[in-house]
Amino acid sequence: MPPQRVKTVASISVGEFFKNHADKLNLALLGQEVGFDRPISEPAMNRPGLALAGFFSYFAPKRVQVLGNSELSYLKKLPDALRSDRFRRMCDRDIPCIVVARSADLGDDLLHVANHHGIPVFGTSMVTMNFLNAATIRLEHDFAPSVTVHGCMVDMRGIGIKHLDLVVLLRPGADLNEVDRCGMQQDTYEILGQHVVQVEVPVGPGRDTARMVTIAALDQQLRSLGYNMADEFNERLISHMSSEKPMQSGPHPVRRPPPGQDSPP
Repeated sequence: MPPQRVKTVASISVGEFFKNHADKLNLALLGQEVGFDRPISEPAMNRPGLALAGFFSYFAPKRVQVLGNSELSYLKKLPDALRSDRFRRMCDRDIPCIVVARSADLGDDLLHVANHHGIPVFGTSMVTMNFLNAATIRLEHDFAPSVTVHGCMVDMRGIGIKHLDLVVLLRPGADLNEVDRCGMQQDTYEILGQHVVQVEVPVGPGRDTARMVTIAALDQQLRSLGYNMADEFNERLISHMSSEKPMQSGPHPVRRPPPGQDSPP
């Protein structure tokens, strides 16, 4: 097979994040429509609790910043000038965007600071932890490496989330002598660093390819349950061969005819 070209994602824009996930994450724009071209470079969320207190040593500026009840309650207890200064210092770190959870009110003063820095601010009705988990899963999917492989995906009695369990390589019938027809050996096909079981099926005129692919899938399903048809067939064959009586060697015994009968000439 030709070498695979793995596609990696270094970042996605805030606009892409909002467009692709606004409905599922209940996102709504609170401030001005600015900064949609800002990059999100890490597939994770960040709660800037210590940053709002002025501690930025381990701040993660490449992540989406999420403000929950703890952050908002702390900001409300600060004097107006200090609250705006702490919020401005966080926005100076060139963060991608801000999400306010629980449909909370950020305040016009802080929205003004974010708009001035060109940082989009979104609100969500979701509980903070629920949003963190759901958004992280979606971002990890966006950042996941991908590869394009020529082939057809077939689902054999699958329910729920699908994943690749078996690769069936169709080969010309002329290569029949090179194909393991007993299934004693299993090859693998590497895709995105994972090794998937691969079987080879020869195709040609008059051969029911669809049925052979179905049998290969059923065999793999039985193997995943601990039953190996190839091993059982091999054990039965060996047992049958070992139970047969060996053939006698040497001259054949001469049998006498019954009394009253002449011997053959």
